[in-house]
Amino acid sequence: MQQQPPPPAYPGQTATHTVVYQPAPMIHAVVYRESPVRTKCPSCQADIVTSTTYETGTFTWVICLVLAFFG
Repeated sequence: MQQQPPPPAYPGQTATHTVVYQPAPMIHAVVYRESPVRTKCPSCQADIVTSTTYETGTFTWVICLVLAFFG
């Protein structure tokens, strides 16, 4: 099958290009530390103050056992 050449350009003819931009999703990468932070809830837009709690995880207990066994 042979490809056909494009049609000739006529004088005064301009090409029209449409460019569509999609807005990038907004990702709020906020790192919360030990101190409370005042912010806005992304779901309900309520003004809130964050809090931080600590929990002992499995890795902590494994490290304690390793240190007790080898120390």
